[in-house]
Amino acid sequence: MVLGIVVTPVAVHFASIFALGGPAALRLLYPYVLLLKNPVLGLSSELSDAFSQGMMYAQFPLYGLLMMLTLRSRGVVTAFGSAAVMHLLGVFVLFLLAHLQGAPHMQEVQ
Repeated sequence: MVLGIVVTPVAVHFASIFALGGPAALRLLYPYVLLLKNPVLGLSSELSDAFSQGMMYAQFPLYGLLMMLTLRSRGVVTAFGSAAVMHLLGVFVLFLLAHLQGAPHMQEVQ
């Protein structure tokens, strides 16, 4: 969990740099932040902004918590793997939502 807390300021700094690269870069770094802003959830704009801002600082400590709980019963590789799977699951769900909502960057060029 401490590692997640230590990584958070670095990740927030990278997010400001990745923002220059467009939404695809942020999708890879902060999938859960963008999931909370998705209109499919039906949250108001203010509420989704507040939740996503909080998730920006909570995502990596939550990964650390997941790894800490996994380390109690399994090994280090499983702990890192569980955090990686959780992160990739968020990226995959974002990809599916973008595809199902017909995002312009996901449509075929005709």
